[in-house]
Parts: sequence; structure tokens; C-alpha cells
Amino acid sequence: QRRANSITWDPLIASIEMAAAPLSRPKAVMVSTFGIEPAVGGGQRRVRHLARALARRADVTVLALAGGTGDSHGGGSIRRRVIEPGITLVEVPRSPEHRSAEAEITRVAGFPIDDITCGRLWPSTPAFGRELAALASEADVVIASHPFLAPAIDATLDSADRPVPVVVYDSHNAETPFKTAMLAEANTSDEARSWLIDAVTEAETTAVHLAAHVSACTDDDLVAVTDLDQGPSHEGGAENGRADAGPSTSVVPNGVDTNAMPLRTAAEHKAARAEALALLGFATDDDRPLAVFIGSWHPPNIDAARLIIDLASSAAGADSVFGLAGSHTIQFDAAALPPNVKTLPAFAEESLWPLLAGADVALNPMVSGGGSNLKLYDYLSVGVPVLTTPTGARGLDEPDDVVTIAEPAIDALAVGLRRVLDRPIEQASAMASAGRMVAEQADWRLLGSRWAGDVLACIPDGTRESERPWPSVPRPTVAPTTPPAPDPTIELMSRIAIAALDPAPPVEMTAMNPNLRESLKAMRANRHAGRELPHDARLKLPKQALIRAGHAITNEQLVFNEATIGVVDQLSEQVTDLTEQVTRLSEQVTDLERRLGDS
Repeated sequence: QRRANSITWDPLIASIEMAAAPLSRPKAVMVSTFGIEPAVGGGQRRVRHLARALARRADVTVLALAGGTGDSHGGGSIRRRVIEPGITLVEVPRSPEHRSAEAEITRVAGFPIDDITCGRLWPSTPAFGRELAALASEADVVIASHPFLAPAIDATLDSADRPVPVVVYDSHNAETPFKTAMLAEANTSDEARSWLIDAVTEAETTAVHLAAHVSACTDDDLVAVTDLDQGPSHEGGAENGRADAGPSTSVVPNGVDTNAMPLRTAAEHKAARAEALALLGFATDDDRPLAVFIGSWHPPNIDAARLIIDLASSAAGADSVFGLAGSHTIQFDAAALPPNVKTLPAFAEESLWPLLAGADVALNPMVSGGGSNLKLYDYLSVGVPVLTTPTGARGLDEPDDVVTIAEPAIDALAVGLRRVLDRPIEQASAMASAGRMVAEQADWRLLGSRWAGDVLACIPDGTRESERPWPSVPRPTVAPTTPPAPDPTIELMSRIAIAALDPAPPVEMTAMNPNLRESLKAMRANRHAGRELPHDARLKLPKQALIRAGHAITNEQLVFNEATIGVVDQLSEQVTDLTEQVTRLSEQVTDLERRLGDS
């Protein structure tokens, strides 16, 4: 139902209107290490919404070096598709050589690092380099979403035979300090750690040096990223739009599409709760409080999930049920989790709203990470009470006004969880205010429009005529989770279907002529008697004896075949009788439907 509601004529009409009016629009290429359709993870959703905002004023192509952790396109040929008006997604799968080297480095490092290695392994996927060169040759701006493919952008622009397009770097995290802290705790060798940190620093420094404009999620991240820019800018500085003083900058916090994630009502919470429980695998009538955590495969999300599992295992968490949703859950063995913890590794994007709308509390117990958490804005937009840690609350101006904050320890989280659950009326009022605040300050339409303006301001004559309308998004609805009222016609059809699934009776139990049945049983018991010849019969028995044995076997087979034909004839008669019974039942069904229609 939710998917069908999103199918409207508006995108087609908008496309026809734009095709009918000749426009001169800038061309933008966004380069990423992952695809954005479906946009499930936080990084995917940031790229998707920024691309959507830019697509109102430019033609956008998202070029993805696909096939990393959690990516939906893991192999095969290059895939091109228009995912919405103005946005073309080109997914280039990593080559076998790329994936093999990536797997070997992962083995040495001890954990997946497919994003870090892209900066050095991208030449092993030649198709990606060719696609990037072809798109950059026509682009007005090239945008690095994450820094890891900046070396590929740098190499492509160096070999270009036209004026270098403007480069923009959108930072999701200050990657160098974040990955350095993450690798410091990794169980790997000093040499592997040094190689990986160097790869991150090289990619991020290249991204900043190339950029005419740098955007980041928070003020702290922006400072950390731009502090990397201590060397000379990319060769040809004036041509790529960059001034000698360095790139222009902006803070573009993570946001939420408040049309797709609207503030829930009390009635919607009650109705969505059954769907959320069903999605996670709990009984739909379970009346224990439901706490939900969402997150993609990312070490900080995995650490947060471990805290939640420990909380669920404690006495304080025993009276609640916990749902972990997203690709981070592949790290855990579902069978080994406490019975009040369920995982949902993959789910449709349309299921995110009912999952959160049905929750009694949303969890964000982050202990590390950079940027800001997109999940936090989803929680606040829907209006579900939030329990978070200080790290999880980063990016909020006045966090104490909209979330409950607890230290990342089991006892502290247990106290915070109880505080949230014990004050439902107070929490509901606070969450309604938080939802309105998010709609006014953190909606992607507002954030994306500002960012798109900053990007196009770097292009000479970048602002062109006519803007596409924002795609229309219907309000999500709750799917029914209870069966419909009993219907006599459906009941009759169900009984017929169940009867058809019953196994056929054995041959001995089939109604047939008793003499024929006994004959068939005797022949089945003795059908190999004539074949019991020694394995060296051809060497020991005279030729005539072998001929007589062959005749016996042949005659026995003929008699057996005749008996079988008799059985088949009787079964055919039974099938004819059953067909007549089905016809009579069909007439009864038709008559019943007519009576129901009359009533």
C-alpha cells in the first residue's frame, strides 16, 4: 500500500514539461563508493537527498563504485537508471581483481575496510575510470561524496583535455581523526594500521586540496577537515574555481525528509506498534515496551548495538523488548541473542516510518563516530522519545530539550530508559515540540537547497532558468497486521486448498478390485525373482538357460505392466468422479457468492 501510494503522475508530468521546454542546465557528477537506491544507510540517504536538492537546478549523475559492504549491486555489468527526474545513477561493479585485493587487505587488517582502500584500488576497476573520465568531460562540477575516491577524481582531472570542472567535497565525517581512532582499537599489526591511516589521510587531503567548496556535517568536523589543507592547491587552481585563500565552506548538518517521516499521532503509534512488532518478529500482542535502534554496518553502530544487547540481558532491560534494524545486525548471531532482542538485517525503505512510529523509545547509545547521526533526526521527526549518549547527541544545539541523555554504561542507560518510559505524557509533549523543530530546521528540502546554492555559486553562470518541483511524497500509512473478518467463500476455498495438500494414499489403500489389489501386491513382492542370477551367469550357464531366464523376466514384466494398466484405469475413473465433485462444489461456491451479494 505504501509503495502504491507513492506512484503518481507528478514525476511523468514534470518530466514532460521539462522535455518540452529547452533548458540550459549545469551538469553535476557526484562520486560515491556506494549506490543510493535503495537508500537505507545514513550515508546513502545523505547523498540521495543532496542529489535531489541539486537536481532541481542541475542535471545530476551519481557515479558509484559499487560492491562494498552492504551495497545492493555486487557484481555483473554497469547498471544505469534514472531513479527520479533529474538524477541518473550509474553503478560500476568492482572488478574481480579489485574485490580479491580488497578481501586480502581485509584479512590482514582484521575487519572490512572497503571504503578506505578505494583510493588506492580504484585503478583495478578500469571501467570506473572510463566512466568518470567520460562524465567529467561534460560536467560543470564534480562532487566527492566522502573523500575516498578523491584520488580518482584528481587523476582524471590531471589527464583531462578541457578546462577542469569545479570540485566540491561533501564530508560525511572528519575521516582522518575518526579512522585513526577506530584503527587504534583494531586488532591488527602496526604496519597494517599505518598503511590504512596513510590511505585515509591521502584521500581526505586530496579531496580538500581539489575543492573549491567544502561542506561538513558539524562545525567541529569542518575545522578538522579544513585543517588538513596545508599544502598547495590542485594544479590549475583558478580553473577549478578555487581561490588562493582556500575553498569556501559551509556546515550542512544531516537532516530528514519530514514528508516521508512525519510526526506520528497517538492513534498512529497504537496502530503502527503491531506492524513494528511483526516486522521484528515479536508477537503483535506483546505489551512490553518496544525499544528500537537502527543503523547500517559501521563500527560505531556495532559498538552501540553491543551496549543495547547488554542492557537487554540485564535485570533492568528484562521487561522490555528490543529491535535492532539495519545491516549492522549481520555482525551478531540471532540465535545467541537474548529472547527479548530481535534483529531485522534488511527492510524496505517504506518500513522505516512504521518501525519508528510503533516504537515506545528509540535508542542511540553511540560511543564513537564523527559527523552527526541521521537516525537521530528520523527519531525526532517521527516523534518517538529518544534515549542517547552524549556522543549520540552531537549536532543538536540544545540536546537536553529534545532527548534523554545517559552515559554509555549499562546502569546509566537503564536509569535513562526507565525515566523515558515512566513519563509518557511528558515525553509525548516534548516529542511533538521536537518534531516541529526538526520540520523547521532540519528538513532536507531546506538543508539541500542551501547546499545546492553553495555548489552552483562556484560555477560561473551556475544558476540557470527554471527549477524542477520537489518530488511529491505521500504521508506513510500503517499496513494491516490482523486478518480480515471470516468470509464463507474464503473459508470454503481455504478448505479445498488444504484438502489438496493432503498426501495421496498408498497403493494398498486405494479402492480397487480386491483380486487385482492382491495380484499387484504379490507381483510387487516377487518382481525381482526372475532376475536373481549370479553375476557370472554368462560364463557358467548354458546359452539356453540364459535365454529361458530372459524369457521369464520378460513375461513377468509384461504381466506387471498389465496389472499397472488396470490400476491406472481405476484411478482414472476416480479422477473423473473427483472432477464431477469439484464441479458441484464450484456451483455451490457460485451460489454462495450470489447469496452473499444479495445479502
